[in-house]
Amino acid sequence: MSVGQTTVDLWTRSLPWRAVVICAAVSTVLALMSGGSATRQAGPSSPGGTNTATPGPAGIGTPSSRALSQQCGPQGQVSVQAPIVVSPSGSVPSNVQSSFQQLPAQGGIPSPVLSRFRQFLTQVDAASLEQRLGERCVRMHGALDEFEASDYAYADCFQDGEQKLVTAQSCSSDFDASETRFARLLNAYEVSRRDASAAIVEELARARERMLPFDETRERWGLSDAAVAAGDGAIATIEASDQRIADLEALDEEDVSTPEGLERLASASNLTALDRSRLSPQARPLLERAERANTALAASNRRLEEVGTALQGSPTVDASSRAELISALSALTDLDIARASSVQTSLIEQAKETASRFALEDLVAAVQGISLADSPPEEMERIRDLASAARTYGVEQALGASANAAFALADQAINLLEQSDRRIRDLHETIARIDAGGPSTLGDDVIQTHDTLTEFDQERMSDEDVRAYTRLTEARQITLASREGALTHDVPIYVRSSKADDLHSLALSVLERELRNQGFELVEALERAAVDMVLSLSEVTDKRVQFSGTSLDTAEVELSIAARWLVSGETISVPRVEGTAAGNDAPSLAREAVSEAAERAVSEIISLAEP
Repeated sequence: MSVGQTTVDLWTRSLPWRAVVICAAVSTVLALMSGGSATRQAGPSSPGGTNTATPGPAGIGTPSSRALSQQCGPQGQVSVQAPIVVSPSGSVPSNVQSSFQQLPAQGGIPSPVLSRFRQFLTQVDAASLEQRLGERCVRMHGALDEFEASDYAYADCFQDGEQKLVTAQSCSSDFDASETRFARLLNAYEVSRRDASAAIVEELARARERMLPFDETRERWGLSDAAVAAGDGAIATIEASDQRIADLEALDEEDVSTPEGLERLASASNLTALDRSRLSPQARPLLERAERANTALAASNRRLEEVGTALQGSPTVDASSRAELISALSALTDLDIARASSVQTSLIEQAKETASRFALEDLVAAVQGISLADSPPEEMERIRDLASAARTYGVEQALGASANAAFALADQAINLLEQSDRRIRDLHETIARIDAGGPSTLGDDVIQTHDTLTEFDQERMSDEDVRAYTRLTEARQITLASREGALTHDVPIYVRSSKADDLHSLALSVLERELRNQGFELVEALERAAVDMVLSLSEVTDKRVQFSGTSLDTAEVELSIAARWLVSGETISVPRVEGTAAGNDAPSLAREAVSEAAERAVSEIISLAEP
């Protein structure tokens, strides 16, 4: 080895390894000048004088010695021991930059490739100084931006070139996955600003949960702080919602007969709109049960409050205030007493003591000179409450004939009110049976329940009772009409066809439309009807007739209706009708004939309903 070549070898070992191409070129020139040939020196990574490379992605491999010579130049792969020192900004020392700029295309490496590899290796080394994992990969991914497909074949021409390419490409994969996660988070965040539905909140929470520590070490993380914060909030919202739903579902077997059980179940009904939209179908009946418990609890609280409010009035001097106090005490239930606080319990005892002093006195005064037969429901209910208060909160003492007479009259009023309550309960039970099976399943029970209700009962009816009574009255009319066989407009009719083909469907549609137009009551279910009607069509008869040298197509069809009363099972005779149509449009004649037949059938039904 010549002195000049030895000098170059020592110099190359001290230079940054990015200058490998410069070193190789100078070594080649000196070797030629000394009459020798440039040979590649064995380094620590290639003890035998032949460099090896770690296999990389497709297109990157370890070429043979001849391939290296042909591809990288006669000097083959260059091994440089000292790494380049790159500033944190990613810049290369000016002397190395100028050396690269002055380097012509050498030994088979095109200048553009050399320039791109120089830029790539410089950026990779700069990125390696980044302490944040995510941002380091972002910069390594960016180092590949200028690479072309053909550049990868020259990786073996550079010290650690292939290894750094593999590292950068691995970072590209991580970068792409991170970009996908950021895109999902930001998209979910933007949608959540317009839509706060459960599905959107859950998607935002899932997108935030999928973000990795890799993402958090990228600069983009700080730029996405609003979306990240919204995602954190969505996670907290879903977790809180899950907990409330779990609390509700845990009370599936809760015993509401105790105040504690009722309160636990009622508290579980305090779900947000988000919670309710996320409930499973199996949990919805439990929510309804919890809401009923909450309603019962609210009613109990109201009754307890009313006792205190009534006691704050002037029961000692004002009769109406005493009546309010007694009414509030009478309304208390065992549940109310059991869950009353110590303060409320004290108020209840005080109210009982106050009520006991005046209830009997007011009762005696209330029954003076009245007749229960002429008394309105409100007066009877007041007498009942006074007697109950006198007996419950005081001692029923023998205070003379007037007191005894007052209690006797009160007992009569209580009996009349209980009978009225029973008749109103029967009203609701009958309506429930009608809903289950229709008026046709009850018959005389409908009439009997209706006729036993008195004017006194009607005066006591709530709005709900009145609605039930109106329905019972309609059911009674249906039952009477069914019994008498009188087909009136008020009788509910269920109409159906014997077949489901197009012509039968057409006939059914026309029949239903015209019956409704005439004021008949049609129902959608057989169990709610008093009359069942089934229509049938014959086969359509097509003919062609000649008249005065002109041919004409005709269509004829016959429509029949089988009708019966569901209560008695008796049939209703509806005459058969025919429908005809004539014209030159043969395909439409059958439908015209069917429509005409259905309209004629309605006329026959109208005639049956007329008195």
